[in-house]
Amino acid sequence: MEKLRISALIALLAALGLLSGCQTDWLDVKRSKSDVMPASLADLQAILDNNIVVNSNYPMLGLVGSDNIYIPDERLGQAALKERNAYLWNADIYRGGSASEFSGTSQKIAYANIVLERLQKLSAPAQDNIKGQALFLRAYALHAMAQLFCKPFNQASAAGDVGLQIRHLSDPSHKVARSSVLETYQSIAYDATQAFALLAERPLYVSRPSKAAAAGLLARMHLNMGEYDKALEWADAALKSRSELLDFNVVDKAASGIFAFAAYSNKHQNPEVIFYAEGATGAATYGGYGVSFADTLLARAYKPTDLRKALYFIKNANGLFEPAGSYTGSISAFYGVATNEIYLIKAECLARLGQHQQGVALLNKLLTHRYQTGKYVAVQAGDAPSALKAILDERRKELAFYGHARWSDLRRLNLQQSQATTITRISGGTRYQLLPNSQRYVLPFPDLELQLSGITQNPR
Repeated sequence: MEKLRISALIALLAALGLLSGCQTDWLDVKRSKSDVMPASLADLQAILDNNIVVNSNYPMLGLVGSDNIYIPDERLGQAALKERNAYLWNADIYRGGSASEFSGTSQKIAYANIVLERLQKLSAPAQDNIKGQALFLRAYALHAMAQLFCKPFNQASAAGDVGLQIRHLSDPSHKVARSSVLETYQSIAYDATQAFALLAERPLYVSRPSKAAAAGLLARMHLNMGEYDKALEWADAALKSRSELLDFNVVDKAASGIFAFAAYSNKHQNPEVIFYAEGATGAATYGGYGVSFADTLLARAYKPTDLRKALYFIKNANGLFEPAGSYTGSISAFYGVATNEIYLIKAECLARLGQHQQGVALLNKLLTHRYQTGKYVAVQAGDAPSALKAILDERRKELAFYGHARWSDLRRLNLQQSQATTITRISGGTRYQLLPNSQRYVLPFPDLELQLSGITQNPR
């Protein structure tokens, strides 16, 4: 009976247009809507436990456009059109094609809004945790979209820069204007902070968010905003609850086949994973079966005694390294929250806030879990700039194919002239460049969304 109820709820969501990301005629489903409308906390939890939507299909085009990815000409044609366009930073990414980066992520926000709306109609006790899960999902999805569809957060211009639509209603026909970048991040911060207060310390499943997950999201968000004191505060809050690190010396790659880490399950969990989520699968981001390789300079940056190189990549006959070391243990990239990222956020913030020795000590704590036992030589940094460089270098290696980590880092670091990066690619005999602070760091909205909502397009 419970499975039938969950199936009915999913059918309703599909009918409302939330599984496709498209609008629909609500009158068409009005007759059956009352029969399956969520009526209990169990129903709402079932919606939030739909991991096909809530824990999967997070946008990955930022990784495709980053300097961690290399796709040779003979493989580029095997990637989807939007992946080829993202890889070469073309002005029109979608060209009328599918845009799950927008619709799939908007769908998560719609799920969250359905739950929050129904909670207002229920008087059942113990609903705080479910409300916290929904608020977290809405914040997490909006932050993911912000990394693609609006400018990087800049303190000097955020109030005037155009941000995202902030949807607090589940009705897909309700039109919402674009907010500012400042308002977008304020909405993320508000929802995530409220979620932190409501969520459990240790959820039943790592596919559900916890206090540490909300704190991790807030640490990530404030880092992207350049608010290092707040990022440090939230990183501390996350690590207070979850600070485990995995010793890579005990990871048996042979036991997991092509993938270094075991696939996620409720019985087998990586101790570093705080919140489990996967990126959307695509040929350019498939682990072990795709068309991409690690950038040559990135691959060379790992030392011989660094276990990450063997665990994160597979070396092919031509000496190139294919990614196959995601914490998902599958072809999908990890898009969740894990303690390794939180350690790096805290280390960077310490280095930037006048405590560079403490930051380096934290970095060394992480790296001792990444090198062959007894072979790690601790990082030494005599001043803050050298400490920051070491931390950022290790951040790139540690989080190489971890969601949008590298893409977000490029966006935020480009605002600091001393850390700006120009990316160059040669493809088909043509030279392509992505300059620091280029408008190509902001993806265009898909044509369908422009037609349905009437919002303004991003510059191309």
